[in-house]
Formats: sequence, C-alpha cells, structure tokens
Amino acid sequence: MTAGVTARWHEVPAPAFAAPLAAVDRWRAEPDGPRTKVDARLRVRGDDPNLAGHFPGFPILPGVFLLESLEQTVRAVLGVTWLREVVRMRFIAPLLPGDELRWDIRLDPQGEDGVTVSAKAYRGDDAVAATFLVLFGKDSDARTS
Repeated sequence: MTAGVTARWHEVPAPAFAAPLAAVDRWRAEPDGPRTKVDARLRVRGDDPNLAGHFPGFPILPGVFLLESLEQTVRAVLGVTWLREVVRMRFIAPLLPGDELRWDIRLDPQGEDGVTVSAKAYRGDDAVAATFLVLFGKDSDARTS
C-alpha cells in the first residue's frame, strides 16, 4: 500500500468544496525498506479557529486536531483510506500559536489493505507533543453503522 513513494515535498491545496479545516500544510514521504517515512508540517496560527475557546487566555491546539492532522497526512500520502482504530494516543506537551507542528510518521504495511501508523508530533522546540499508534485500511474495510 506504500509502494511508489517518492521523497519530495507536496504542498496541500485548499479544497474546492466544504471540508474540515486543513490540518497539514506540506508533507514528504520516502521509502524506508518495507516502510514509508513521512515528514509533515503545520504552522499553528494564532487565528486558527481550532484555538478559539481552547483555552481562553491560553490557547492550545486541541488534541483531536492532532489526530485530524495525522489522518489528513496519511490520506494525502496513501490516497483514500479509512482510520480504522486508534490503538494509542498520548498528549505530552501543548502546541501553542506560533509553533510549527512537525510529524515523524512511519507507515508499516499490513498485507494489501492495511497500514499501521506510528507517529510522533513535535513542536518548534523539538519537544514531543504527542505520540500515536493508529490502524488505517482501504474504504472496503470501513464499518458502517
């Protein structure tokens, strides 16, 4: 599922339709044996709507937006896939306005249709902001309710 990856930066264009807020500014991926290494970036802007009210007087990027950023990055690299399971996520340090979120992501194929994603989110001072272990799969793997 990660074959054919080339190591170059990709800018993420604004969607031409109603969509969630862009959660990644740019990314690049490169092969690493059977895995794919992904580096992605997002500038935490003071006027970001996700910061409004979270928390008044001390705005921080919400943890759920980190998960959205990870999902959008994986979708951009692999094409349309579904987040199937969040195995583990841990929030360690806040991301503040002016920080640059930097992702260190490893995509580990699990057969033809699945990918295990391990990721660390860093902030501008190189402190680890969060860690994730997430499972992705193709559309046909999605459960409907």
